[in-house]
Amino acid sequence: KISPSGKHVVAVASNIPEVAETSKPTELAPKTCEFLIWDLSTGELIFREKDTISGHQHTHAWRILSFLPSGTALLRCYDKYVFETQSSDESAIMGKRIGCNLETVDLEGGKKVDDKELNYAPTEACITPDGKRVYFAVGWGGTPEPLDGIWMWDLETDHIARVYKGSVVHPSVSPNGRRLMFREYGTLTKHDVSMLLLDTQTHQLVFEMTPEKRVGDPRYFFTPDGEVVRYDAGQTEKILAHRRSKR
Repeated sequence: KISPSGKHVVAVASNIPEVAETSKPTELAPKTCEFLIWDLSTGELIFREKDTISGHQHTHAWRILSFLPSGTALLRCYDKYVFETQSSDESAIMGKRIGCNLETVDLEGGKKVDDKELNYAPTEACITPDGKRVYFAVGWGGTPEPLDGIWMWDLETDHIARVYKGSVVHPSVSPNGRRLMFREYGTLTKHDVSMLLLDTQTHQLVFEMTPEKRVGDPRYFFTPDGEVVRYDAGQTEKILAHRRSKR
C-alpha cells in the first residue's frame, strides 16, 4: 500500500500465498511474517520487522488496516495464534486465533506509537480526519458472534468501547468526521444488507437504508462534500442521508 503522502510503500509478506481470514476456530496461520516500509523517493527499504514461530507454541501475522490522516503513520493489526497442527506442505500451521494487538506505527522509523491489546480481531478500520479516533469492525458478515459490531478506540484517552452491536462490514468516516457509515447483514443469505450512519459524537443511529431486494453487491461511499453515493450494478445514485432513522 502507498501512504497518502506518497512518500512510503508499506507491505506485509508471509511465506504462504494468503492467510485465511475466517471466523472459524481453526484457520491457516503463516509460519513467518514480515512488515516492511520503503522510502519511495530513494527506493530504499527503511524498516523491516520479522516474526517467526517460537517452537511449536504460537505464531503471529500483521495486517495493514488504514493510514492515519497525517500520512505519517498507519494502523495495523497484529494477530496472535496458538499452534494446533502442521499443514501437509509444512508452509503453514493450523492455529486458533486468540486475539490481537491494534497498533499505530510511525512510517519514518517503524516505531510503535499506540498499542492496544484485544481479545478479538478487527477485520476493517477507519480513522477520523483529526486522527483522534479509530473505528473498527469485528465480525465477518456471517454468523453473529458475541463481540461483533463497530468498536471505537480513542487514541487520546486510550478508551475503547463498542458503539454498535451487529454483523457489520466496511466502516468509513465522512470527510468532516461527523458521520460513521457501515453496512450490516441481517442473515447468512446477505440479501437484506443495510447501510447505516452513526453520529460520531453521540454514537446514535441517524440514518438507515435497507433495500427491499438486493441484486449484486451495492457499495456506499462518501463524496468529498459529505454526500453518500451508492454504486450498484454499474449505476450511481446519491442517497439523501439527512433524515433520522425510525429504528
